[in-house]
Amino acid sequence: SEIWESCKGKKTNEGHNIRDVLKAVPAAEKAGKSNSGVFLPNSESAYVFSDFLTAYLSEINQGYKGGDFIDDTSLAFADSEQETEKSTAESFEVVLRRNVNNKCFASIASEEEFKSIESSLKDQFSQFTGELEGTYKALAELAEGSSNITKEKFSAEDDILKAAGAVNHLPKGRGIFTAKSGDFDIYVNNVDHVVVKSRNKNLKTAFETAHSIINKLKESLNFAYHGKFGFLTNEPACMGSTLTLSATVKVDAADLESTKTSLEKEGLTVVTGEGG
Repeated sequence: SEIWESCKGKKTNEGHNIRDVLKAVPAAEKAGKSNSGVFLPNSESAYVFSDFLTAYLSEINQGYKGGDFIDDTSLAFADSEQETEKSTAESFEVVLRRNVNNKCFASIASEEEFKSIESSLKDQFSQFTGELEGTYKALAELAEGSSNITKEKFSAEDDILKAAGAVNHLPKGRGIFTAKSGDFDIYVNNVDHVVVKSRNKNLKTAFETAHSIINKLKESLNFAYHGKFGFLTNEPACMGSTLTLSATVKVDAADLESTKTSLEKEGLTVVTGEGG
């Protein structure tokens, strides 16, 4: 295709080509996830393979045509408090992702690079005070009490991530910072360098906490950003604001299937489980 012809001869300064970006696609197709398997090696690759990314995002995001990215996530939550009060959700989780600029992303990072990023983030965590105060534990330390911690927290058994190289060198250079309040976690080097997961019964509060963490970290860290694609992530499908929102709701067993069907028709992903 025209896009392939425009990209196949290009390389990043470190020598990565379009085949490196697509190396996990066969594993994704085998897993029945045809829109997955694309991974960026670093922030530069978003510029080098911009034509491909525009076409890819258009395919998975129903006609995305690109344009200047505007980070307006804060505006989206400006009036959410009133809506939260009306909500039947028991809790909300807001997830924001970031990668450090000019650092290799997880799919190609060396053990030394993972450790360097971890060290920089630990320095930042040590300066967290008040509501942001918490404790950082290395993944190896967390794994001592649980044989499943790597799989549960860092998706080590995911064949697509394995093919991409995103789980190489586990558990080294990985860990989780957990707030004393229990309201948020920060995953270090889990596919992306920083993954903030903020939880609260109030949607606006959950978002504001996540956003305040990102703002605190960017006082000393320069996050990878593209004027067209927004904040860059290892998996391009997550680029932009990188915002993911989930809600936990209780539904009567008799209404479960009809509720699930209705939500899926709205394009939402539904995960069911037994409540307490």
